[in-house]
Amino acid sequence: MYSTLYSTLEKLDHTDKPKIIAIDGRCGSGKTTLGKQLASKFDCTLFHMDDFFLPLK
Repeated sequence: MYSTLYSTLEKLDHTDKPKIIAIDGRCGSGKTTLGKQLASKFDCTLFHMDDFFLPLK
């Protein structure tokens, strides 16, 4: 399903420069699912922005 994205990221993964990938979309669009898949495939750290911007109740 994400083969084009994976192949593009694999090409970038062979460089020495650090990378930041931002995933944007509406509620329920699959951002978390895609982020988890990328973190698993590329052995990287996944940050959820909700953890930083949602007010404490």
